[in-house]
Order: sequence, then structure tokens, then C-alpha cells
Amino acid sequence: MADLRSSLLKLSPTDLQGSSLEVCRNAHCYRATISGVRDPLEDGSGLASFPDVEQRDTLHTPLIYALLWKRADGYEVEITYTPWVSNDATDGDVYDVLLTSANGTRLLEAHQTVKYQVTMTCGGECIGFVGNI
Repeated sequence: MADLRSSLLKLSPTDLQGSSLEVCRNAHCYRATISGVRDPLEDGSGLASFPDVEQRDTLHTPLIYALLWKRADGYEVEITYTPWVSNDATDGDVYDVLLTSANGTRLLEAHQTVKYQVTMTCGGECIGFVGNI
């Protein structure tokens, strides 16, 4: 799993209405249209969940979740990318993110090469458990 965070965005949630979010891992891209954005208070507000979760088992696609967080000086977008299988992650994977407004303005562009860290979801107490990436 990869967690990606944007830099601070100087815009409002209404600016995101009708925008599109494209997330790519090693040039395999998925896109969603954002609708129904609410202003997050303390908890993140869901922007998008894609591709179609119902098709995940058939198509072996990742799960991508995008959240909007309110910060003191603007907003931050957090993207969680969970591959089809947990061992489908290699140091050096490249993620690209593009957030485009409904009128075609690029609101966010990011390119990141990652190195993964294995974490024990049970706190290291599980014997023989290989952990999550």
C-alpha cells in the first residue's frame, strides 16, 4: 500500500466539483471524476474511490481512495493506493497524480518514486505473519 499526500492547495472544496483525478503506478493509470465534495472539518472528506470495487476480483485492479483534509492554510489531498496483491510492490515504483479542474486547469501534479517499508499490522506480535506493504 502506498500513501501519497499533496502539498497544500489554496482552493475550496467547491473548486473540486467536477474535477478529474488520475493516479498512475508505473504508467498503469486509473481515472475518476470527483462530485459531491463536502468541506471536511476534522475528519477527511472522501473525494473518490476507484476503480470499480465490484470489478476488483475479476480485473485484478488496485483500490484507490482519495481524501480531502482541511489544514490551517488550505487543503491537502491524500491518496491511498492498495495493489491487487500485497506483494505487488517493488522499491522504485513510480506514482504520478494529476488533479484537473472541470475547466481543464491543472490543480495538482505529482511524480514520486517510492521505497516501501514492511509494517506489522498486528504490532509484531504475530508469529509467522509476513506483514503488509
